[in-house]
Amino acid sequence: MSAAFKNLVRRFFSRGAKPGSEHPDFDGDTDAAIKASQREERRLSLAAYRRLCADLDAPTFEQMRNFALYVSEIHPWHKLLPPSHSQYPFYFYIDPYAGMQRIRLSDEKFDVAWRDRTGFHHSWLPTDVYRERFGFLAYANGKAPGVADASGSGPVRVASDFFPYIWDSKTKHLLELPFEILEAGMYHGNSFVSPRAALILPGLLRKEEPLVWPEASGGEAIVTLMRERIAQLEAQYGVEGVADGTERVPYGVDEDAIPDEVLYELTVKERIRQIDLMAAMAQRACSLIYPRINREPFHY
Repeated sequence: MSAAFKNLVRRFFSRGAKPGSEHPDFDGDTDAAIKASQREERRLSLAAYRRLCADLDAPTFEQMRNFALYVSEIHPWHKLLPPSHSQYPFYFYIDPYAGMQRIRLSDEKFDVAWRDRTGFHHSWLPTDVYRERFGFLAYANGKAPGVADASGSGPVRVASDFFPYIWDSKTKHLLELPFEILEAGMYHGNSFVSPRAALILPGLLRKEEPLVWPEASGGEAIVTLMRERIAQLEAQYGVEGVADGTERVPYGVDEDAIPDEVLYELTVKERIRQIDLMAAMAQRACSLIYPRINREPFHY
């Protein structure tokens, strides 16, 4: 593992950002430096992490693929991630408490609880349903919304998909994953992993900078077809009818908007490519825990 990767991860996790923030840099902040040092002490070694996961069933290839598909759909990544290489990668790993509800007790301590029904967010599946579909797979991305449920008078229920931490039942602290797992399970996705990414195309293609489309997903020929389709829509609805914005327009970026079917189909191959790569990174991370899982990613 490269020293550059370790330094990158240390810098990312020493920023002390809260969910939903822009990860402000705390260089020179004494309190933040102390907290960063404490977090470093809570980083698991690969050997310790393997011991924690030793009695957990390894996920099947089908569960890995299903999990990647699930992750691609649970948040509006077309709004949260850029259309090109993202500085906020997805991390895939095994979590002994995957699918359980994380509960904030204080700034430093948490608890977990079994979920009997779907929780505050639609991605908070009942634990038994989650485990059946995905096993003990988990993910994190620094652009996840940081969903929290503060309803009621009890502790706040929080999402567990912002930082790649796992819960320690003894101390109730969150433990950081080994560098080896972070590196193996890291994937730099972009907005086109989302099933609704076609909604951003009209505004994106009006910008001066070119849209670089992977050759594996059709390359420049696909971008040309996208431009032609947008021109057809503009001729039919007018430029305002296919503009980005918050107004309810036929093909704009709107929570209730439906992507144009043709534009959607043009993005499908790239979305599938990214989902397959996410599943492959989950497999790579799992291969460091379960000897029977091939280190070389399976071609889904």
